[in-house]
Amino acid sequence: FELANRYDACLKYEVKDVADFVVEQNLFDAIGLFYTHFPPELRSDFHQKIEQSLKKSGYIIFEGFHKNQKFYQSGGPKDEAFLFTTEELENDFKNLTILLLEDKVIELDDGLYHQGKGHVV
Repeated sequence: FELANRYDACLKYEVKDVADFVVEQNLFDAIGLFYTHFPPELRSDFHQKIEQSLKKSGYIIFEGFHKNQKFYQSGGPKDEAFLFTTEELENDFKNLTILLLEDKVIELDDGLYHQGKGHVV
């Protein structure tokens, strides 16, 4: 919140159970999904719901572990079904204009359990 205060920005965030998420149409300017690894039976449905929650000029900012993360010891789910490919995300968000979508290996330094090289989308 320090950065938001510095730039006089207003942040609204909510923490909800993905299974109980109710769509509020055209509500958010931006939605951030960071390492949100859901079971496959919930993931696509949830992605569609959040897409509907975006304002027409809204953005989804996403980062999660790629399916190749299973070859790295830097954290993340070990079950490949919970991991992503760019093709899966293109399909889940096919109604949006994608400005940047890539997968790459990065150096993680995010606490005790997320250290070292990791493959992200």
